Amino acid sequence: CGCFWGMQMVPSHHAFVGLWMRTEARGACSVEAARLALRYTFDMGGYRHLWALTPWRPAAALCRRMGFVLEATLPEFCLWQGHTRTVSVLRLTQAAFSRLGG
Repeated sequence: CGCFWGMQMVPSHHAFVGLWMRTEARGACSVEAARLALRYTFDMGGYRHLWALTPWRPAAALCRRMGFVLEATLPEFCLWQGHTRTVSVLRLTQAAFSRLGG
């Protein structure tokens, strides 16, 4: 069980994407779900690149498995339950995703 979403979509240019998976669904299932969702998103919008922002290490690791590259970090950008967290800013190009078999 999970959810994939897109936001700030600029057709033929870029979009921001997010993916949440229940802990029990992580692993091979989340990798396949992410691959399918990213392929659909690239195809649907003709995007050149997709961006992801996350304060969560497991989410950033999944992004890297999908071919995203860390472009920046935003120290103390996220406030979660009274504590600040650094946010990773990651980018996936359509070309890199295709090279990885996406």
